[in-house]
Amino acid sequence: MQTMVPAGADRLWAEDSQGAGPALVLLHSGVSDARLWDPVWAGLTAAFRVIRYDSRGFGRSPAASEPFSELADLLAVLDHLEIPAAHLAGCSQGGGTAAGLALAQPGRVRSLVLLCPGFPGYRWPAPDPGLAARAAALRAAGDQDGLVALGLSVRAAAGPEPFVADLMRSSLRAEASEALLQEAEPVFGRLAGLRAPAVIMVGDRDEPALIASNVQAALRIPRSTLIRLPGADHYPTVRDPAAVVRAITTHCLPPPPWQIRAARPQDAGFLADMLVEAVNWSPRWNQSRDSIFATPQIAHYVSGWPRERDVGALAQAAGQPVGAAWLRFLPPDDPGYGFVAPDVPELTIGVDPLWRGRGVGRALLRALAGQARAAGIARISLSVERENYARRLYQAAGYRVVDSSDRHSDTMITSLCDTDAMPDTDNMPDPERSPDPLHELEQVLISRRELRPEGSYSAQLFADQERLMRKVMEEAFEVCLELGRAQVNADAVAAEAADLVYHLMAGLVSVDVGLDRVLAVLAARRR
Repeated sequence: MQTMVPAGADRLWAEDSQGAGPALVLLHSGVSDARLWDPVWAGLTAAFRVIRYDSRGFGRSPAASEPFSELADLLAVLDHLEIPAAHLAGCSQGGGTAAGLALAQPGRVRSLVLLCPGFPGYRWPAPDPGLAARAAALRAAGDQDGLVALGLSVRAAAGPEPFVADLMRSSLRAEASEALLQEAEPVFGRLAGLRAPAVIMVGDRDEPALIASNVQAALRIPRSTLIRLPGADHYPTVRDPAAVVRAITTHCLPPPPWQIRAARPQDAGFLADMLVEAVNWSPRWNQSRDSIFATPQIAHYVSGWPRERDVGALAQAAGQPVGAAWLRFLPPDDPGYGFVAPDVPELTIGVDPLWRGRGVGRALLRALAGQARAAGIARISLSVERENYARRLYQAAGYRVVDSSDRHSDTMITSLCDTDAMPDTDNMPDPERSPDPLHELEQVLISRRELRPEGSYSAQLFADQERLMRKVMEEAFEVCLELGRAQVNADAVAAEAADLVYHLMAGLVSVDVGLDRVLAVLAARRR
């Protein structure tokens, strides 16, 4: 359904797929219009009620006749279509607007997918004076074709095909309206306050300054995910529509059930992918696949998979792999970063960025421990940088530091003979059910999210955050003691409790699931 939405004294063209799924609102960039979403429209409307609109002066929306705010116009669209809260996907300036709404009215934003976002308040480097002079000369001469070509040379490094050129031309028609656009409230300096789950996607052929801003944003936004798109520029929906659809659907929809199985020889390619993810664990890192496998000290963790005595586990959802963990014995003359002894294999683990924070890594560690025990392996070692968030996962699984001599990383080890180190598991989890009780609870919570009134939980839950965290931690210690554990690893318990609180605070808790239920699951995990 196409409609015109009142926005102050003006109107906005909008399209509503009127699907049965959760609401998803798409915000285009400043160098396109709503057609930017054409390549992903069919893929998204199959799962969402999708709304897109043209900003004032862009595409099919008339020019602005008064000063206006992009944030106010987004709210006008939501209110007119009676959408109390929605998932938001915004590109470039549309991403900045989406993040602005998530900060201003968090109850109206369920999640964010930000494509090469431009955040108000970021300190951009000084513009190229030569480029600005060329643009001014072209405007003075009324050379629209020249302006389009100049814009494409900056924004469309992956190629100026006709569709992209037409999007750029459309954006030039909006320049008069943009003169009336009010300056947005700074967003970049407040990104640490975002509570909506966020994914940032940026192409490696976009402008270097924008890529740098997106990396800095990913470091500021709590629990955010940064995904780099090889070969993509400032038009990611055109360059890699399948990746954009996958990111939005995976991030915004309840995840399908996943299972864990033993890694097979044909999984070598995916294990290599996960090694790349493990190396680039921080948004700061972007080491290419070629350079990783040209580095023998890294490549030897997976090259020639499977070698004799290799052990591995793989997580998959809907038939697609989402994470893997494996063990490899390395000799003293070719040691890994976490080498301890020839009879102690080293762990490598990687999880698809869109699947992090869902218990996959924890379940992989448990399944791999079961396989290792069955293979007669007594100890496992690993190397982890001190800033790596996975360090907490390893501590919770019973790994302890045995060597801190490296400037940036620690060597950790776990003993599979020590019942304190890691909970007992079956050799491999039953593929017909979720392999982790926490995952089972999370599935229940996510499935009930659609039944909860939009945004009704947020204010009350956040108001009690400190009390809730203290209560969960206290009860976690009690659970450990009641189970008769010989020793209590304070760091591990705190890490487990922090993970639990995160799931609650991220909006996965239902009003019908009380704290006692959560603690019961925690107790089950400790048995």
